[in-house]
Amino acid sequence: MTKVLIKQVDKHYSYFYMEFLMSIISELAYFWYALQNSGYMLPILTLFFLIGVFEFINGFHDTANAIATVVYTNSLKPKIAVVLSSLFNLVGVLIGGVSVAYGIYKLIPADILYSSSQKHLILLLFSSLIWAIFWNFATWLKAIPASSSHTLIGAILGPCLGYSLIMQIPLSSGVNWSKAYDIGLSLIVSPVVGFLICASLIYLARHLITKNKDVIFQQIEEGKVPPWKFRIPLIVTSQLVSLVHGSNDGQKGVGKAILVLSCLGAFYSFNPNLKSKDWNEMSFYVNEIKNVLSSEDFSISTESKKSLIFVNKIQHSLTLNNLKNEEKIEMRQNFDLLLISLKKLEKEQLGTIEQRKILNISSKKIRGYIEYSPLFVILFVGISLGLGTLIGWKRVAHTIGSKLSKQALTYSAAISAQMTAAMSIGLASLTGLPVSTTHILSSSVVGGSWAVGHGINEKTIRTILITWALTLPVSMLGSFMIFMILVNIFK
Repeated sequence: MTKVLIKQVDKHYSYFYMEFLMSIISELAYFWYALQNSGYMLPILTLFFLIGVFEFINGFHDTANAIATVVYTNSLKPKIAVVLSSLFNLVGVLIGGVSVAYGIYKLIPADILYSSSQKHLILLLFSSLIWAIFWNFATWLKAIPASSSHTLIGAILGPCLGYSLIMQIPLSSGVNWSKAYDIGLSLIVSPVVGFLICASLIYLARHLITKNKDVIFQQIEEGKVPPWKFRIPLIVTSQLVSLVHGSNDGQKGVGKAILVLSCLGAFYSFNPNLKSKDWNEMSFYVNEIKNVLSSEDFSISTESKKSLIFVNKIQHSLTLNNLKNEEKIEMRQNFDLLLISLKKLEKEQLGTIEQRKILNISSKKIRGYIEYSPLFVILFVGISLGLGTLIGWKRVAHTIGSKLSKQALTYSAAISAQMTAAMSIGLASLTGLPVSTTHILSSSVVGGSWAVGHGINEKTIRTILITWALTLPVSMLGSFMIFMILVNIFK
């Protein structure tokens, strides 16, 4: 009986692996076909190489976030901690979805994304990646736990502003400012939240824990391996940080890759794997949206009228057979603009609860069809991040593990910091907001050390805060200058 069961399981997994492999091969074949017919083969391959480099550096730049506490409490040996972190980072990218990735994607204005010429989008991506790689590597060399998220977002906003100047359009149109505001707010608030939550956990622990209180709050002795009752939660929370880091930071690389695929125009305007039933379902939800927007309650809204225009355009495109490349790109643009318009309309609270529910469900269903990433892209980003995690951890880990506080970490501060980081980043990934793992964990460690009463290292904190404050504006300026130089070179 057992042998039969094992054979069935083996057979099941064999089919799974074969299907997985065939899926990757077919995706790569389609990608190669799209490259050959795009006219941008060399630039796009170079951009993918730069994304790999960015994620690789992101890996060893941010490894410290996951392993600093577990190494400096002697819970795991560095080599084991790094390997485990690498694996969990990879898993995080694979299971993280694409909500954060599309948060990055939506920073780029529609004018650039859907331009008939992809030159400006390609130059924008080159500028942002070159600067992000430079800044991440420079801060790593200085052992400063700087934010890859601030760097990447600043490096996208800079060229977008440059594009506005070149095309002589208002700066308000050159960037998706509402999305930039949401992301910026999450990046600013998250370290404050990290500090407060971690300090609060320490406060609660002081008042609720009665047994072994001295051990929990005492300074960890150098070289001493902690008891298993502390070691297990330290190891588990460390791997949770790695997992959520992959699900959030890894998605930023996926978002960049999706932008690169946009350079291929119609080939990746929609998921190539959509079946006829998927298109029929999309058509159904578009019609549901039209029925609601056509009702009397919504007729008074300017935003509703704008949404209805996009709906009519989409419905017209869906009736056509064998769409031309330009028509596919136009339809994808109309879908994106419709979803943006419906998001704005949501704030007006028009119609009945049932009507608003229909709009919300229909928007989510449509988004599920059009917002996707090829599996080979997710694997590429995950492997790059995982490989980067295997090296370079010491510099920043040393800063987080021993330089933020005036005294060595305590078990309570280490566990609380990792719990705070894992919860905060995991929640951000679920809501589609890119946050800084570096900021959250560093501020959590500071909050924990402060709450324990060990004091904080003002000099190190000052250096980190200055770097944090400079990263976004300097990245905007640096990538803006690179973009303007490239535009003048490739006129």
